[in-house]
Amino acid sequence: MFLAQIDFPNDYTQKQIHRYCYFTVGLVVIVFILAHVIIPRINQVEGYHNYADQRFILGIPFFFNVLSNIPFLLVGILGMHLLWFGKMKEEKIDKIESNLYAAFFFFIFIGGFGSGFYHLDPTNFTLLFDRLPLSATGMSLLSAIIAERISPILARNLFFPLILFSALATCFWGFTESQGAGDIRAYAFVNFLPALFIPITLLFFPKDYSGTKYFVKLVIFFFISRVAETLDKKVFALTFHLISGHTIKHLTLGFAVFQIYLYLKNRQLQSPSLKENALINDNSENV
Repeated sequence: MFLAQIDFPNDYTQKQIHRYCYFTVGLVVIVFILAHVIIPRINQVEGYHNYADQRFILGIPFFFNVLSNIPFLLVGILGMHLLWFGKMKEEKIDKIESNLYAAFFFFIFIGGFGSGFYHLDPTNFTLLFDRLPLSATGMSLLSAIIAERISPILARNLFFPLILFSALATCFWGFTESQGAGDIRAYAFVNFLPALFIPITLLFFPKDYSGTKYFVKLVIFFFISRVAETLDKKVFALTFHLISGHTIKHLTLGFAVFQIYLYLKNRQLQSPSLKENALINDNSENV
């Protein structure tokens, strides 16, 4: 039975939750170290930058792969506006939670520019500007969901280490590529963490708000994007060179992150849960 389906006992204190989560972080670090000891170096896929659609239109190389990043810019702007000037500003949302969701949309916005910059001239160097905000996006969303479902204080304490970890892992990949011995293990690991722990947090911790359907849609669009990316050239051929799998990847990922915007805009408070109790406990500890 999921934790979200039962009542937490009164003695299930916030400090116990924090200890459990920090213990989990410690295990993740150990697994990360062991993985690098046991698993041999993993190279980036050969021909990674050789995209199917390389059309040069209106003076823009890889035209559709570049312009298909516009949805990320739009979602980023919409999300930050919602949090700072729209509905979310009027709600009694915890400031830490609000800031973490804002960080998520900020990195989505920056990622749109980073990905566009990369696709103008696809190389390992320009790919670094795509992957840095991308890895930070996943960690920001994980932190925001931890703030919403578990504890804002815990999320705040984890946010900067997670962002730093993702940046170092991405830069490490870039450094190894520059040395002619590319190693993508660390970067793959920091992308795997949010993909694993976001669903776990959503499933096993109580929810305060309606809107679970938006997270389901996010997963569906994310899965479609990965399939489209893998079938880049086949999709381009099947559509008679109309659109490539990589362009579809960008568009479906845009729809995926848009679900977070829709969730925040439309969610309704259901009932007090663990997170509300966490706010009380966290505030009492800081007095």
